[in-house]
Amino acid sequence: MASDGGSTFTTETHRIGSDATLMMDVRRTKSLWDVALFIARPAGKSPIRAGDVEVQLFDADGPAALASAPLGDWVEAGGAAGTTASASFMFEPGIGPPTSIRVIWGGTVVEIPVRHVPT
Repeated sequence: MASDGGSTFTTETHRIGSDATLMMDVRRTKSLWDVALFIARPAGKSPIRAGDVEVQLFDADGPAALASAPLGDWVEAGGAAGTTASASFMFEPGIGPPTSIRVIWGGTVVEIPVRHVPT
């Protein structure tokens, strides 16, 4: 869940691939949209690298321009029970708030609606 000057945005948790769960936090910084992505999966998997995941943010006008994406391996935490990898993608603001996010990883495409929650 995220805030943009009184507006709140939320996404739901989604399955991605055969054994991973995708979670997100969408928030507006001073000048950019920050999409923090978290992928939880079983222990022992190869690290997620910068080029392994593609993220696109959409508003009413279409895709937002990507301002920055992670470099190198994603940050991972966890242990024998499983790990969570995380990275932040920054996008230029468009004509309005985000409406959806597309995540592509390991041949799987997930479209996730971003809902506005009145505060």
